[in-house]
Order: sequence, then structure tokens, then C-alpha cells
Amino acid sequence: MQSKKDNSQLIRVDKHDKSRLEEKSRISHESMPKVINRLLEEEKIIGERNSAYIQDIAEKAGASFNQVLNRIIAEHEEQSIMDGLNACYSALQSDQSVWAEAREERLIIQAATTGSITKD
Repeated sequence: MQSKKDNSQLIRVDKHDKSRLEEKSRISHESMPKVINRLLEEEKIIGERNSAYIQDIAEKAGASFNQVLNRIIAEHEEQSIMDGLNACYSALQSDQSVWAEAREERLIIQAATTGSITKD
């Protein structure tokens, strides 16, 4: 009796992605490989131009495609957070009475935690 050749490939996913894939598999009543194949067929996750760009960076950096992609996403998230904080800080500074209250509050906290006060 001849056995079927296994053409499946091993795919590594992080814990968070694995949880999401398991959830999709449970909801759709499909195996995880079927869910993964369906998602890959249905959604073009990264365009060819972007994929080539990331692959080029990976080769130059001696890193994997996923390492570079994850770093790009992390940097984007960090920048989005900083942009949001800067917008809040600007809004706070634009209202003089609220800004004065915030500065006073900082001085009180500083005095309570360090025992000294420095004016900014």
C-alpha cells in the first residue's frame, strides 16, 4: 500500500496569532491548515512591491522577513503613541489655566516623592 505524500509546510506563528487562528478554526469548523490556506488565498496581506522592499531590508540586515516586518509595525505603533501623546500635551499647553494646574500638580507630586521642588 502506497502512502500519500505530505505536501504541507510547517508554518510558525506567534502565540497571539495562533490564538486568533484557533478561534477562526473553531468558528468555521475547519482545521487550522485549511483556515491558514483560505486566509492566504482570500487576502493578499502584503503587496509585491512592499514584500520586495521588506525582503531587501531583511537581506541587508541579516534578519528574517518577519523580524523586519515586526520591527516596522512596532516602530509605527510607537510613533502613533508618541503622536497621540504630543497632541494631548499640545492641547494641555494651549489652555493656560489647565496648563497652570498641571504644572502645580507636578510640583506637588515632585515635592511628595523627592522632598524638593524645581521649577521648569
